[in-house]
Amino acid sequence: MKTMNEKLALIIVLALGFVLAISCASSPKSPTQPPAEQPPTRPPTEQPPTTPPPTTPPGGGGTGTTTTTYNRHPTDIILDGAIKYVIKRGDTLAFIAWDLYNDGFYYPLIFMVSRDVVSDPDWIYPGDELTVPNLSTNLSDARALASIKRFLLEIASNIEDQRNRHRTAEGMRQRAN
Repeated sequence: MKTMNEKLALIIVLALGFVLAISCASSPKSPTQPPAEQPPTRPPTEQPPTTPPPTTPPGGGGTGTTTTTYNRHPTDIILDGAIKYVIKRGDTLAFIAWDLYNDGFYYPLIFMVSRDVVSDPDWIYPGDELTVPNLSTNLSDARALASIKRFLLEIASNIEDQRNRHRTAEGMRQRAN
């Protein structure tokens, strides 16, 4: 007959063996699973296009008015005090505006002055460098403010409403009035 210590040791060994068998039985993630979809990236040697690309992003959804909208606005935006911002993976213009202005509805200001980099506000690329104007300086200047208001209204109508982002469009309209 086994002693009490031997029985306890046997139970512990069996329990550990059971735990080990259960943990080994679960299958690890299969290496054949496709990787998660990555955001579009621009190869580092490619220069920004000299002519704006089509405004419809891959898969549709564009309105055809993005390039027309921002190209027809001569800008009175003040760039004194502007900073340069390098786009990181996962950034959006609205998130950048939220981080730097505490208000994502002012992303069109960044869009307006970064014409050489951004042709559609929904398509920005990691590594590209944006110009981010000083918001308070521009809101306190009458000509810059008028330019911002016109552009906010146009982006609200020609991009946000067309892409069924009505709440964003309404937020822009409120700031323009």
